Amino acid sequence: MSIYVFDQKDILNSSVRLASGIPVLSTATKMSIIHRDHTTLYGLDRRPIGSIRWKGGAFELQGTTKSTDLIKTKPPSQYLLDSNWERIWQWDPAAGPRYEIRFIDHQWIATELSTNAVHALMDPYESHLFRKSTPAAITFPEGVRDFDKWFLFLILLRMETRRLERRRRSSRFAVNQGAFGGGAFY
Repeated sequence: MSIYVFDQKDILNSSVRLASGIPVLSTATKMSIIHRDHTTLYGLDRRPIGSIRWKGGAFELQGTTKSTDLIKTKPPSQYLLDSNWERIWQWDPAAGPRYEIRFIDHQWIATELSTNAVHALMDPYESHLFRKSTPAAITFPEGVRDFDKWFLFLILLRMETRRLERRRRSSRFAVNQGAFGGGAFY
């Protein structure tokens, strides 16, 4: 089992170490004037492993770039209330594994659909008031291929970043609307 722990709260700009404390990866995000351009995952040798192209809506992995529209789908809803955070990801629709990514009980779970095996877990950063905060961490069980590991790593970075953005937007909206949804109460 490999556990990758982020050293900073900002998972898009962080050094990443194994649970044993050995530094192995880093993430860095290049910003344009008003938004993110791309986030790159680097190996210990500072060579890029892959990147998220935020502006172009694409992923790059080992020199190949693919649009998120080609590698991500939202499964049809089975229930009246749909999960906003469930997605199916597949790098190579012809041969690659399909991963269902879900956010359940404050944790991201990546399940390989043909075997129903969990291939990755991500615990987001958790702030605590009276004790040390819990850093974000991604766990991979033994046997996950490196290519799939880095693909899942990038997916989890993207999904967690989108979740945090949505949470910030909804909390700003709630504050702006006031307690009764319409501003001041008279």
